[in-house]
Amino acid sequence: MKFAQGFIVGLLFSAAVFLSYEKSAFFGRPGVSVTLAESTLTTAVKDAQRQCESRMAAAIESAERQCQCETKLSRVQQNEHEEEFAKVAVSTELKNPASMTPYGCPPGLPKIQSILQDEGSEKFSMHHYERYYASWFREMRCRSTLRLVEIGASQASLKAWDRMFQSSSKTILGVADSDRSSENTMDSLISKRPWDIIIDNGSSAAGQMLFRLFSLWNTLAPGGVYIIQNLHANFGVNEVAAERPLANQAWAVVQKIEEIQQVLMRRHLGTRDLSVMPGDESLISVEWGMNLVKLRKCTELECASPPFWREVRVDMDRMVAWNKRATATNPKITKRPGTLPQPMSQPRSIEPPAFADVSGSPYPCPRGLRSIASVIKRSGSDKYKNHRYDHYYERWFREIRCKPKIKVIEIGANQGHSLNAWDTIFTSPGKTVLGLAYGGPAMGVENKVRRGVGVLFGDQSKKRTMEDLIA
Repeated sequence: MKFAQGFIVGLLFSAAVFLSYEKSAFFGRPGVSVTLAESTLTTAVKDAQRQCESRMAAAIESAERQCQCETKLSRVQQNEHEEEFAKVAVSTELKNPASMTPYGCPPGLPKIQSILQDEGSEKFSMHHYERYYASWFREMRCRSTLRLVEIGASQASLKAWDRMFQSSSKTILGVADSDRSSENTMDSLISKRPWDIIIDNGSSAAGQMLFRLFSLWNTLAPGGVYIIQNLHANFGVNEVAAERPLANQAWAVVQKIEEIQQVLMRRHLGTRDLSVMPGDESLISVEWGMNLVKLRKCTELECASPPFWREVRVDMDRMVAWNKRATATNPKITKRPGTLPQPMSQPRSIEPPAFADVSGSPYPCPRGLRSIASVIKRSGSDKYKNHRYDHYYERWFREIRCKPKIKVIEIGANQGHSLNAWDTIFTSPGKTVLGLAYGGPAMGVENKVRRGVGVLFGDQSKKRTMEDLIA
């Protein structure tokens, strides 16, 4: 480029000297000399322009070829990295989350499916509960201590539990069919509290299922789980009329648990004192499966750090009336020590763990991966300071944090804090993090997110916006 400019300047200078000479030599004949000089100058300038444009076009073409080569090289390197990442994932033979090594357990631990199948348990052959137990029990299989009771247990299932849990100090107890719903049985189980796992495989009569749940819920240790199996039997037409659930509704167990789980919203509704089941203040999650349900009690950390959020204005008269109807169909149990709710931990500020436990992830993860709670807290997202969703995200996303080419989209990401958090939480190459902001470009969300995080704008309730996301 500099050469072309110098060339043009030289031509202009030479032409000017020539023009001056012609004017001085042929001053008496200006029409001839000046016209000739101007014609020569015009031709020279055009030639210089053509040479300059030709050299510039050649330089641009060369630069484009170099850029394309660098882009192709970058893509090749990225593909090679992703292929190497995939090879590592395949080499671990842990791509199926159900086959993951449980947290804190040595490699080579038998799969839950294999154990249930070897022992001839109907939990595998008939119900296929292993698809749920594999994730529900993963954190508990190698605890130092464990206390489990199954109501209505068979010899096959008791042998399976003993093989499944590798605790150095464990108690595995089964309740025979004849005693599974009596007051004496409940008193005996209450006296042996606390329990880490309670599995109700007893009578499928709804009234007895609810009686056992209400009697034993408060015997769970912090972080314990209560599992009710065979819910499908509540819908059977062959139920004995006397054993049919409350108000003659054969699905009353499902209905009652749906009522109980609604208390999970009461903190945000300003109705903290409303309760359906005694002790349900300690309920932190309800997870449904095919013909079974799991109710989980909060851990000490979760109990001590509940969500804090502005109270939504609600019609308290309607809430109280709903609560009265819900509790009217509760089973009648005798209030005695062990059935009463334990005092809840007072809310206090507790620092979340700094690092994540991803030892059982089906995908290879880098060392020193920060916990989801610490990432969300540092991002400034209200998911931590107001809602405490980290209690759930840590469990829900643990298995997929390092999944290759994962795609994450958040609808309603208007501040950019959570989008940056997702970009940190998910570490795999080729990931996609996208947010849908409803405030429009004026909100400036795209200026708050990191490079590589996408932001779309649109009305969340419009079909066109959903079509754009699908595309």
